[in-house]
Amino acid sequence: MTVVQEVSPETFEQLIPGSSIRAPDGSLQPWQAVELWTSDELAAIGVFIVDDPEIPVGKVMTGMVFSRVDGKVSAAPVLNDIPPPPPPPVPTLTRRQMLIGLSSAGLITAQEAIDSAKMVGVPTAVQAVIDSLPMQEMKDQATITWFAMSQVVRSDPMVEALRVNANLTAEQVDGLFFQWASL
Repeated sequence: MTVVQEVSPETFEQLIPGSSIRAPDGSLQPWQAVELWTSDELAAIGVFIVDDPEIPVGKVMTGMVFSRVDGKVSAAPVLNDIPPPPPPPVPTLTRRQMLIGLSSAGLITAQEAIDSAKMVGVPTAVQAVIDSLPMQEMKDQATITWFAMSQVVRSDPMVEALRVNANLTAEQVDGLFFQWASL
């Protein structure tokens, strides 16, 4: 139930439940008047009970517009589409999931994955990214990161560099992370 008051001709304002109602003569009426008075008594002080509008599936009401049609005050909803839910966050991978995933996708060989798991080698594709870094200090940090990482976060700069080197789109890499998270 929505309650409105006509504040000027054909201009309606929604009343907050529990608030006092100011009559045209300036007197205050308690909210209970809405529950106890007849619709004619309420109309005499410019107060109207309006049926809540129907909200179609897939829509959300962001407001209401009130008007008088054939002597009856009614509400028309202001509608917007319900926004789609946000996508789920891209999962973090374990080192094992990443190595198996890279190998199964053909981005590194099975032997490179095994050598990386044993901490005795860096896959060719990863080494190419490391070699492309401009400073030796950066190359050293990237190599240490490759061997020391226990988890792979999608936002890691190394992941982005590998994505570019492999000519994959961001969406493709996100998909691989989701796929590999179940390995």
